Amino acid sequence: TAADDLFSQFRGSDVDRSMPNRLIYGDNLLAIAALLAGDADHQSMRGKVDLIYIDPPFDSKADYRSKITLPGVTIEQKPTVIEQFAYSDTWSDGTASYLGMITPRLILMRELLSDSGSIFVHLDWHVVHYVKIALDEIFGKDNFRAEIIWKRTSAHADSSDLGSVHDTLLWVSKSSDFNWNQQYMPYEDDYVKQYYRYEDPDG
Repeated sequence: TAADDLFSQFRGSDVDRSMPNRLIYGDNLLAIAALLAGDADHQSMRGKVDLIYIDPPFDSKADYRSKITLPGVTIEQKPTVIEQFAYSDTWSDGTASYLGMITPRLILMRELLSDSGSIFVHLDWHVVHYVKIALDEIFGKDNFRAEIIWKRTSAHADSSDLGSVHDTLLWVSKSSDFNWNQQYMPYEDDYVKQYYRYEDPDG
């Protein structure tokens, strides 16, 4: 699948495809704790996860819970208790309470990771620098692998400042012995014609 291709550099080809996929609906703090604990039907996942990608709230102070605007109509819906938490990016004590929410989750996610596992945390300018400090504390500064910049949009002139055009993915591994299988793309024909136009005696 596309996801297999995308993340193939973080694991080998020996994937156990007999393991069922699971979609868990609920607070991820409780879900992670349950994955760590296991139960009669599912073994503990502690130390068995090779890759975690999270796209948490960005501390944007926005509330995404109740209004959906479509052409000509606005739909208001009362959210469930889970949705009130999941789709509201407002925090009673500001950034301090945001960090109080995300830090214990990152600690538990570290416990899920295998020794060669990695986590990617997708954020924007609101709190990425604070979360980087939390990750350094939880995983160790030496396990920070890269800051990946994802350009969301081109520059635009609707702002009185430089504007925000990118998000950030922080890549952190659990240890220095992390999975990475370098991926290569084929050269384009023009590149081959320009740089590989000579032949040696072996062709």
